Amino acid sequence: MKIRTSDENGSVLPLVAVSMTFMFIMLAMVVDIGWIVNAESELQHAADAAALAAAAKLIDEDALRGISDLSDDFLVARDYAESYVAFNKSARKVLAVDRNEENDVTGGVVIGYIDDPFDLNSPFVTEGISAYNSVQVKTQLTQELNGPLALLIGAIVGVDSVDVKAKATATIEDRIAGFALNEGERLPMLPFTAYDETWYGQIDGINDRDEYTVENGVVTSGADGIPEIRLYMWKNNLESIHIPQIPGQAGNVRTLFVTPSLGVSYNKNQIYNGMSVTDLDAVDGLVLTDDGSGNSTKWLPGEHWMSSEWHTALRNIVGETRILPLFQTLHVGSAPPIALMDEWNELFGECPGSLLFGMPETCCAITQYYEVDEFKAVTVVYSYWSSTTTKCYFTVQPTQITSNQAIVDPNMPGSGTVYALSLTR
Repeated sequence: MKIRTSDENGSVLPLVAVSMTFMFIMLAMVVDIGWIVNAESELQHAADAAALAAAAKLIDEDALRGISDLSDDFLVARDYAESYVAFNKSARKVLAVDRNEENDVTGGVVIGYIDDPFDLNSPFVTEGISAYNSVQVKTQLTQELNGPLALLIGAIVGVDSVDVKAKATATIEDRIAGFALNEGERLPMLPFTAYDETWYGQIDGINDRDEYTVENGVVTSGADGIPEIRLYMWKNNLESIHIPQIPGQAGNVRTLFVTPSLGVSYNKNQIYNGMSVTDLDAVDGLVLTDDGSGNSTKWLPGEHWMSSEWHTALRNIVGETRILPLFQTLHVGSAPPIALMDEWNELFGECPGSLLFGMPETCCAITQYYEVDEFKAVTVVYSYWSSTTTKCYFTVQPTQITSNQAIVDPNMPGSGTVYALSLTR
């Protein structure tokens, strides 16, 4: 029989002490790792929010008045970046960011240009450029700014803090090729399309019409420096002011049938509420594609037709913002243009004559097709209707919007009015 001595009882204590020390070190490491990951996540969230807010301010509002001045936009962009960083905390600290007024590439807020935002190899350029579309924001917990992140393990191993950094780049882009909707969403687009020469002919700096002021959705009489575009459905002699009309046609705007079912009430609903997923599906989506000549376009059906109910609807949305497609080419005929024939037959079947969508030909026959090549954002400022003279028109003012439904194509020309905002780096 073995006799246990008192010395043997005490031999366990060193093992316990070593084990507990090791356990506490491991626990501290786990806590510190979690602390670092959480701090980095908070820094990233702050950088993301600040970059998006700052990039949105790169839209040059002065461009609507025919001038370009980005100096104030840069200042506001940095203000927003600074504010949105401060709205966030990391490691329970209110964050500050380097404003980087010199726009050094190593600074906290850097403003530049990315030619193709979706190509990670496309460089972020800050010098020798006249256009700017991106903002990079760097957030940090370092000795230089906000203080480093303190660690629990430091008391044990001598590492009492660590630097943590995050970075985000957001891009505001107006090279818009179309729009895509999620189920239940609506696109605030008017069921009309304007002749593109009409748009540019009325804001050429020579024949400008400036009769209304729009502020916070309220329209009042008086010039605000932003010219308006007057759109006629019928009018052969478009007043003394230069308002280019559709070649060989009266007027300069047409009705679009972006819908699976024609009718006055359907288009009226679109004026009020925009296009639905079902509407866009009826024309196989609303994305411009290369027509074979390097230009991105899409043919859409419509008609030389206006309703008094649509006029009423337009009057009721005065002050509201909508998207207005522009077209470059008109096709008149009961059959779709050759470029559209295969697609149309696939969508609707081979319809006799101008009968589409199964509607009676005498109700709403489609005899015109429009090659849409641009999208503009407008505010409706006036609508006029005369049943006796068949004179009807509505007036819109260019505006600028940011749409999360917009699809960017770097090969498209800039809209100057419709923008997409996204994180790109």
